[in-house]
Amino acid sequence: MAGPPIDPAAADRGMQPFDAWLFRGEAQLRTRATLIAVCMLRHAPDRGRLVDAFERASRLVPRLRQKVVSPTVPLFLPSWIVDPDFDLEAHLRFEHIGPGATPGALLDFVQDELDSRLDPARPLWEAVLVEGLRGGKAALLLKLSHAITDGVGARSLFSQLFSTAARKPRGGLPAIPIPEDVTAEELLGDAFAATPLAATQAAIGAGRFLAARAPGWLSHPLEAAGAVRDYAASV
Repeated sequence: MAGPPIDPAAADRGMQPFDAWLFRGEAQLRTRATLIAVCMLRHAPDRGRLVDAFERASRLVPRLRQKVVSPTVPLFLPSWIVDPDFDLEAHLRFEHIGPGATPGALLDFVQDELDSRLDPARPLWEAVLVEGLRGGKAALLLKLSHAITDGVGARSLFSQLFSTAARKPRGGLPAIPIPEDVTAEELLGDAFAATPLAATQAAIGAGRFLAARAPGWLSHPLEAAGAVRDYAASV
């Protein structure tokens, strides 16, 4: 039996500036910072046990159940929010590329996964069990946004999922993080309330930026839109 729900306030909710920069880069393929860790397996594991392993990991690692919510005005950093609609089936898939698929075929599959964007409306990770490899082998792919963790963190997560040593039964599942129903508008209100001085300074800066450039933009509206977008992204 699982323990009592975990209060998400106990986990780190605020996104760090560098992580926010990485997250915003996910929108374009050339700036995307997606990590994929590949674990080669002698044979495909029992699917039920694999599902249980990821269910457990999603309760132990808060980021696996948190999605990114950005304030409606990009003057403040996004936040990590426990997804109230978290569905493990949306993150864990099973694919068969055989029979007898070669390492090259697996690498092609991995490349296709790298080229596809993680769903920004969900927690920023996916896992794929690839079956049908030569010799009856399988591979587990763990795909994460660099905003969640680095390569060392991905390796640590793998160590929670698998072990070369025999383990005793783990017992009941850990507690489920409490889902949060937080909107972008609410985050913006919280940010203004928490940092009135910073908000005022940002608004003044934006006003000065617009006032200084408005005369020339009347005749070049497309250039104006691009400049406003670049300024908002830089704040």
